[in-house]
Formats: sequence, structure tokens, C-alpha cells
Amino acid sequence: MKAMIIGIGNIAQVHIKCLKHLGYEIVAICDKVGDKCKMAVHEYDLSCRIYTDYNEMLAQEKADVVHICTPHFLHMEMIIECMKNGLYVFVEKPLAISREQMLLLEEHDFFDTSRIGVCFQNRFSPAVIYVKNLLKNKKIKGAVATLAWDRGIDYYKDSDWKGKKVFEGGSVLINQAIHTIDLIRYLKGDPISVISHIFNDTLRDWIDTEESAFVIFNYDDNTRVLLTATNTSSTYFDVIIQIQANDDCIIIIGEDLYVNGQKIETEPWDYFFGKKAWGTNHLACIKKFYEYVSGECDFPIKYHDVVKTTELLFECYERFNTVRV
Repeated sequence: MKAMIIGIGNIAQVHIKCLKHLGYEIVAICDKVGDKCKMAVHEYDLSCRIYTDYNEMLAQEKADVVHICTPHFLHMEMIIECMKNGLYVFVEKPLAISREQMLLLEEHDFFDTSRIGVCFQNRFSPAVIYVKNLLKNKKIKGAVATLAWDRGIDYYKDSDWKGKKVFEGGSVLINQAIHTIDLIRYLKGDPISVISHIFNDTLRDWIDTEESAFVIFNYDDNTRVLLTATNTSSTYFDVIIQIQANDDCIIIIGEDLYVNGQKIETEPWDYFFGKKAWGTNHLACIKKFYEYVSGECDFPIKYHDVVKTTELLFECYERFNTVRV
């Protein structure tokens, strides 16, 4: 099968490595900064055409799947154009940066939920797969998730879109913690209400979004899941998810899993591309989507499920209407 990629930043390089490893042909890549494409062609030994206008690429090229690896605010616009051209779309998170954006897609006659794959790659973590199966006959009494990463001034200073509400849609919740929010839904289900506190104590002069958040997810069985997420750490820590289910204490630390204090050996994926913070599961997610496109299997991350995670993310923002500065 043939692929095209829009947006040649850091995460696109992971997609390129995965596609090459899986043996799929990259026929064209696009970035408004043409030099990024030239560097990618050289670094990854690609035999593909280069574009700076993605609409021109869509008009000129033939492919099966388009990968969208651009800044958040461009995702929905590009999904719409790709779908208009009858293509399958594999898009990085988030699906959209507002409820209004999500509605834009659904207004079109050519909208087809079966043609969209969103990269919630952490669902393919061997540890998460193990826990999902373990929880089938258990009741979650409560859970706590913690994300503490180092995203300081340099991270935002070097970007023309991160840390700007109109472009990124937020910061720590929509960019870093969205995968953890998705896993909360995936493992525990949909909460009935949300209480959130979002704030910016250390980056007030640099961003107009949140650098930290505390969220309480309330469930109809009188249980809660607590999420603490911050970009203010002075170093990187693995995301930790602690779950109390029946009498079992389950702890996921990055890709490691412990049940009642005992480390559970899960089978890791053969190859890992990208930064540790991004997880090690892009390859598995992309592979499954291409198998789905070719008719070999189903893709387990359904569009309506992605919408629910995205709506829950928006609710985290809406339940606390201002960023404290």
C-alpha cells in the first residue's frame, strides 16, 4: 500500500520509520517548510516527491492512506480535504481542538467514520492490553494517574504554535495527558461528571494555556479516578497509572506493569521508534490500521470512541473556564 505524509516534524519521523519498517511505500511528503522534506528524504533514504502545499499533493498523487502529523489546529481541516479525496486518514492526536471543529467534519456528505484512524497508540501497550484483560471480571474501586514531564520555556519558545490556545487548543491536557485521559476511559469507562482545576504558575510570560491540571472523574458507581498532569517537572518521569480492582493493586509505570507488587513480564514489541515519552507503540498502531485498510482485520479504535475521549478532554477544560495566571 501507498502512503503520504502531511507535516514533517518530530512525530512524522516516527511515522516514516514505522512505514519503512512495515514495507509500505511513501509516495509523497508535504511540509510548508520545504527544507524539512528535503532533510527527511536524505535522512531516511526516501524515493518520494516533495510538496509545500498539501492540496496540490492530494490533487497530484495517488495513495491509500494519508498521515496527518501537523499542529493541532490543522488536523480537522486536513481530515476534511483528505476525505473529500476519498482517502483513508491516519491522524495524530487530537482529533480536533474544539467541539465546533468536530461538527465541521460531520456536516459533510462524504464524511465516513470508517476511513479515520486516530493515533491513540498507548492502547497497544502490552501492559495496557494485559490490564484490560485482567479487569474483565473485576470492579475498579478507584484509580490515580500521574504525568510529570519537563516542558519548559525552550520547548515553547522554539515553536510557533505550542502554548497558544488558538493553535494548540490547550497544553498539558490536550497535548501530553490526552493519552492518559484516553486510557482512563478505555480501562474504567465513561465518567458521569468532571471537576477540573487548570493553571499556569511557571510559564505565564510564555504561554496562554495551562501547564498543569488536576482532574477528578466521577463515576456512577461512586468511584473516582484522579488525574494530575504537569509540564513543570525539572526532568522526565514515566506516566504512572495506579488501579485498585477488587483486591488487586495494579500499577503501570511507563511500559512496566506490577500487580500486587510483582512485576509482570509482558511481551514487548520488537521495534521502538521515537522518544520514550511518546510510548513504544506507534508501530503496532500503524500496522493494525494498515491491516484494517487492506481488509485483513478490524481497527479497534473506532471513530465514535475517539470522539468520546475528545469530548471528555473538552469537558476537562469547560469545567474550569479560566486559566489562572
